[in-house]
Amino acid sequence: MIKYILLLIIFCTVIIEGAKNRKQEYQQFRYPTLNGKEKRIEKMEEIRSAERSNLISRLRESVQVEITIGYRIPRGSVKQAKENELLPASKAFVEIDYPNDNIIKYVEPVKQLDMEGRWIAKVQIKGTSKLTLQVYMSGPFAYISNSYSLATVPDDLRTDKNVIIYEIGIDIHSGVRRIQRSIIFEGSALPEGVSMDPRRAIDNPGSDRSLDNRYMLTYCVMSKLAKMTMEKLELTNVGKVKVLVNSRLPTNCVPYDAMIKIGDELMWQPMIMSHEYGHYVQYLAYKSHGVNYIAGGIPGHTICKSISEEQGWSEGYANAFGATIGTLSNLITSKTFHAKDWRNDGTKIFIDSEYYACTNLDLKMETDEGRIMAMIYDLVDSGNDPTEFPDFYKSVPNIYSSQTFNQNWFGNTNFGDTNKDCKFTVKEALVDLLAGGQTNLKSYVQNALNFNSNSNCNKKDYVESIVRYNYGEKSLS
Repeated sequence: MIKYILLLIIFCTVIIEGAKNRKQEYQQFRYPTLNGKEKRIEKMEEIRSAERSNLISRLRESVQVEITIGYRIPRGSVKQAKENELLPASKAFVEIDYPNDNIIKYVEPVKQLDMEGRWIAKVQIKGTSKLTLQVYMSGPFAYISNSYSLATVPDDLRTDKNVIIYEIGIDIHSGVRRIQRSIIFEGSALPEGVSMDPRRAIDNPGSDRSLDNRYMLTYCVMSKLAKMTMEKLELTNVGKVKVLVNSRLPTNCVPYDAMIKIGDELMWQPMIMSHEYGHYVQYLAYKSHGVNYIAGGIPGHTICKSISEEQGWSEGYANAFGATIGTLSNLITSKTFHAKDWRNDGTKIFIDSEYYACTNLDLKMETDEGRIMAMIYDLVDSGNDPTEFPDFYKSVPNIYSSQTFNQNWFGNTNFGDTNKDCKFTVKEALVDLLAGGQTNLKSYVQNALNFNSNSNCNKKDYVESIVRYNYGEKSLS
């Protein structure tokens, strides 16, 4: 009997110990690092946390925020521009900052404006909060600094001490599905609610301490020119241009380094910026034909003044780019090379690309950047000076009042600058005619004379007349 009792005790002990082991294994499987009591507490906290998160999510609402950023074209300064037309801050890099926990998260985080200068994102918000956009003057087409040093673009812009940053504060609140704001830069003064990050570039040695719209205007102009260059000239090698905006710097372009300097307060004149960008495009156009072209620019150059043929070709092409693509970009009024100051809509320079005039009849096209500009413009424009001149003469102030008027100032009256229905496209005039391996005006003219297009017209006769009208006989021989 005792033997059976002992066996029963042993059997029960085994069953009890087995049950304990299975329980421990089960608990270790569920909570491998905690004992039973701690595990239960942690599990309860997880449940409570999930309930709190669900409650917060129900209290917070998803709001779509759409912010448009750009520089407004001055009213009346560009005739073909639409009312209140903006130059967008296309593809500018942005960082987002918000000071409190009313904004729980970004459903769709966005680090860049779109091509129309818009920042579109969704946020979850309870109540009201201020959202700050840090808009970096850097994107795929332009990088803006005001430092004397040659700017380099780091991989992480947040570590860059040279890039210009605008800070834009936006109040957003729940209760609406969509919030739209337009941050319009115009004139020189910063828009309400916009400031500049004083930690970047402004206080660097050699920097320009200007806290105004000049950097935004420059960024918007350069981005627009890049977009139009790709669209109208079909160049695929357009890259990021580094632009140093500093009133104490000279204004010039180093195309092979994709570097432009804008000084002397010329950053308020989009036509001047278009001219400098034209030097970069001429370099790209030749590059597209397999030629490494080093521009022969000259400081302090001007129209109707003798310079070398190499310099004339470089500056004349840049003028023509500014007059054509600048017009298509709504940076200048059609047909004119004019330096409108967009701070106050003032005009410092007025040169008409179609009706260009030089009182020095001994100055030939090859050494006058103005006549080269006029010749290229004549190839893409169907106007004719001799027949249209009377109307032009009545509408433009007489800047030659001290001299007896001579219509030959505008061109050799034995010829004409019309091409009727036989125009070149801007791509043909600014890219295709640079083929052939030679980087000079004569090669350009010869290409124009021998150009075969899809049209049924004979361009050769018109080209010869246009070249002779602009006193370019040397380039025909």
